[in-house]
Amino acid sequence: MFQTSPIQYLLQLRIDSACQQLQCTDASIGTIAQQNGFYDQSAFCRQFQKRVGLTPRQYRTRLGKSAKWKPFG
Repeated sequence: MFQTSPIQYLLQLRIDSACQQLQCTDASIGTIAQQNGFYDQSAFCRQFQKRVGLTPRQYRTRLGKSAKWKPFG
């Protein structure tokens, strides 16, 4: 039915969470990597680029500033 393994699904959830953090916070890429279950920043950057098509830094530069999250209240 689905073509995604549980590991691939989990990895995509982690990348999606990292995308949100890159857009909404000023946390370092290393911190975001650790907060999303990556213990090696290089591995995080490789997986991120493979799935998103940009490095985390490029993603933040291109998309983060135009879509800054503002909390309610």
